[in-house]
Amino acid sequence: MSPALHAALEAVRQAGQHARAQREARDDAAREHVTAEPIAGFYQTRLVKGGPWVPVRLWFGPPLDPHFPRLLDRAPCWQACANGRRFDVDRLWPWCARHPISRSRYRYLIARHRWAVRWNPAMPEADPYRPIDPNTTPILI
Repeated sequence: MSPALHAALEAVRQAGQHARAQREARDDAAREHVTAEPIAGFYQTRLVKGGPWVPVRLWFGPPLDPHFPRLLDRAPCWQACANGRRFDVDRLWPWCARHPISRSRYRYLIARHRWAVRWNPAMPEADPYRPIDPNTTPILI
């Protein structure tokens, strides 16, 4: 092997190691920001592997009555909604923590889900519990 080729391969190897080290440092920093205690806000997650993004809202407050649209006279607790439906916070928090979104993105994802359910049930957003199948998903232009 010529010295020039050897030097070029060595430079590529070092660049790959540098990029890998940067990725690992970035991932470690992201892991440090995830806390055991939920943080109120808007997030997105996937309910199944390979499924569509689902909007998540977390908040701390008095619990909602599951049968009527009113607040209960109980101690405040952590609550979560995904796609407009109530979920257990422990089911969503650790996984949605790395994907915060804005309030407008949250509203957009909710509206997109409702539109898909009503007008285009074949869209992945209509059934977030089903993984996206590229063979049946319509192509967006």
